[in-house]
Parts: sequence; C-alpha cells; structure tokens
Amino acid sequence: MNVLKFGGSSVASADLLHAVAGIVAEAVANDRAVVVVSALAGVTDILARLVDTAASGDRAWERGTLALAHRHLDCCRELGADPAIESSLRAVLGELAGVLTGLADARSASPASRDAALSTGERLAALLAALAMRRRGLDAVAVDARELVVTDSAFGEAEPDLAATARRTAALLARLRPGCVPVVTGFIGADRSGRTTTLGRGGSDYTASVLGAVLGAAAVEIWTDVSGVLAAPPCDVPHAATLPALTYGEATALARLGAKVLYPKTMDPLARRGIPVVVRNTFDPGGPRTVVNATTGADHGRPRAVTALDGGVLVTHETGPGGLRRDPMAGLEDALREHGGSLCPGRPGALPGAVGLVRGVPAATVRSASLQAAPAASESGTIRLREGVGTVALVGEGLGGNRVAGAQARLALAAARIPVLAEVDAGSDAALALVVQRGHLREAVWVLHEALLAPALEGRGAAAARPAAAGGAG
Repeated sequence: MNVLKFGGSSVASADLLHAVAGIVAEAVANDRAVVVVSALAGVTDILARLVDTAASGDRAWERGTLALAHRHLDCCRELGADPAIESSLRAVLGELAGVLTGLADARSASPASRDAALSTGERLAALLAALAMRRRGLDAVAVDARELVVTDSAFGEAEPDLAATARRTAALLARLRPGCVPVVTGFIGADRSGRTTTLGRGGSDYTASVLGAVLGAAAVEIWTDVSGVLAAPPCDVPHAATLPALTYGEATALARLGAKVLYPKTMDPLARRGIPVVVRNTFDPGGPRTVVNATTGADHGRPRAVTALDGGVLVTHETGPGGLRRDPMAGLEDALREHGGSLCPGRPGALPGAVGLVRGVPAATVRSASLQAAPAASESGTIRLREGVGTVALVGEGLGGNRVAGAQARLALAAARIPVLAEVDAGSDAALALVVQRGHLREAVWVLHEALLAPALEGRGAAAARPAAAGGAG
C-alpha cells in the first residue's frame, strides 16, 4: 500500500482534480492506495482571514463565505453534477457559516473555533477529489480525518496519537469495499473529546506521514508543483537541480530552515519505520523526483543543498569590565520560553561577544526578555539586538559544526563581500547555518550554490544571472 498526498496547487481546479484522478488510477492499478488532499489552493488563507474578519465584527465575512461557496460548487458542477456531493458541500459550508456567526457574535475567536473554521477547506476538497476519481471510474469515498487521526488538544499545532490513530485507521479500512480508495482530509484531526484540531500549516504532509506510518506503507508520495527537492530555492537559483535522494535528517533540516516542499514533521514517523518519502511533480508525473530515506550514499560532510530562512533577531552580548558569572544566553533562553520563543546559540562572526538567534517572537519581546535575563549591572556588559537578518544554511549529513565546511562557506561569502554575522546551531547534524543581513540573503544563497554545490552537480544547465544584493529571501 502507498499513501499519496496532493497539495493545494495540485487540486486547485476541476481540470487539476481530473489530472490527480489519473495519477491515482495509475497508482491503484499496481497496489492499494490511500489518498490525502489539502484544501484547494489559497483556501486556508481565505478561511484564516474570514475568521479574523468575523471576530472583528466586520460583516464582510458573509461575502467571503459566499465567494468560497461559489468556487467549490462551480468546481463540483465542472466535474459533473452530483446532487449528493453538492448537498454535502452545502452542509460543510453551512457549518462554516455557523462557526463564523458565533465568532461575530462573540467578537473573538478561540483556538478551538479557529481550528473548526480552518478544517473546512480540506473537508470540501476531499469531497471534490473523490468525485473526480469516481468520474474516472474509480471507487472512491471522502473520509474525514477526524474519524481517524486522534490528537491532543493543542489547537493549531496538535500532535497525533499514533497508537489510537492506528486502531481507527485499521477499523476504517476493514469497513471499505475491496478496491475502494479512501480520500482523506489532510491537516485536521480530533482530540479525545471529538473537538476539531489542526496539525499546523503544511500539516497535510504530516497527515500523510502519520497514515503511512500506522499502515506500514511501502512509501508516502508527496505530490506538489515542483520536481522533487531542489538543491537551492528556484526563486534564487533558477538552474538548481533536483536532488535524487536525501536522508531523513537532510530533508528535515531543509524543511526547518526554509525549504517549502516538505513540512518539517513529515519525516519523523516515517524515519522510525524506514518508510521512504517520494516527492513528485503533479504537473510532470514522469519527471525528476526525490526519494527521502535512511541513506543517500553521498559523501559525509559534503554540502548537498542550500536554503534560506528570513527573519529572527540576532542577540549579541559584549562582556563588561566586571566579567560574567553566568551565561547570558542561558538566562535569555529561560526568559524566552515563557513567550514561546526559541534561541539558537552560536559563535560570533563579524560581531564580537556571545551570540544567539531568536525566532518565533517579535523584537520587543526579545528586548523585554533580554532585560529580564541580564546579569547585575556591574557584570552585564552590553546586550544588543539586531533585526533585519536571515539565515542561509548548507545542508548535508555531517555539516553540523563542521569547521572545514564553515570555513569554505565564509570564504565564499567573503569573496562576495557578504559579512557573516554569526554561525548558529541549526539543531541538526545535517546543517550548517550562517546569519547574514536580510539584504544579502538571496545573494548568499546564489554564492554558496555556485561556489560549493554547482561544481559537484551534473547537467545543471546554464548559470543564472547573479541576483541583486537587496531584497529578502524569495
């Protein structure tokens, strides 16, 4: 059995849903399959705005809900009129209207009510995808993941209970007709009280991963709009090549450090069971792909990809004349934990003193936490915050803390007159992360790709023009 997940760009219209149905038909000709779908392209963002609009008391959410209804009902008719599916779509849309009405009345949105509204996109998409597959001649049925994926109650970032999910998934498959294809809503689940939860933005990949793990799938296929995982962001390096293979660690590091193809948590359940992830292009099914598994056979310590992550606050601490009796970064980390922020410790580059990169909270919060964590005035020295930074990261097994690779990267960037402000802990043995000014971020990606990756890649095509130094990550 394989699990096939299709992202929003793959199910954005009736024509694309027909194409997805063709891919599924080919897959089930060889083996059983479970299909997972995201909401139609852009729908989750629309739903998030409708929640905020309704909670503010602005009645514009009514027009927005009507437009959303027209889009899905029109898509249903383009796939071929089906009164039962149209009725189901209207029922889901009616539930959404009820949730938004409640938010408008309360003038607020709780995390639970937000998840209830955001779940609408996948529930609508699964109905349409199952219809497209039936039009193709497949026996397909939409399945609400809230019947399968049991989670905790951390609304917005819920974690699945694999054992409970395995029991429910096995029971569902046992009830299905032989040959029937379940089309499961990605992104959502339900806690033990039956309340709707979501798994985080990009969580449809995680749904596919969880189902693949509990089913013991042969592979989990992530179908998207690019041909596998590229060696660099295509907006920065248009000639970046597809990586035929990655380790779980490399893929996870790429996802956490800015690559958009995979959701960071996707690899965890599958790595523990040795189930490969295959990244394929819905618009070029026979084209290049990337297989993520335990080993790639690549040289340990060699950069295989470069990625970038915009944002964060760089904290530096210059020791005062009185010295220090405790680590200021440790104190800052404790203070940030109360606000949901994270600190990546590091080594200084162009800046003196102790350094760390903070993510997940605004600069004002970092400033407040740094004051809270500062030692007594006689020994504190100077704490400085620098905004307008980003992280450029080389990814490859054995790169974490690799001083040779770090020196090569710094030399390449220095030759391009790009200062490295700090090297920070990427939290992985498979990544080397350097902090640069935001205005240099795109150019840094290009420079590192050309200096350290391109010479080892074959068939990469003509080199792109060097990007302008100004601007953020693309």
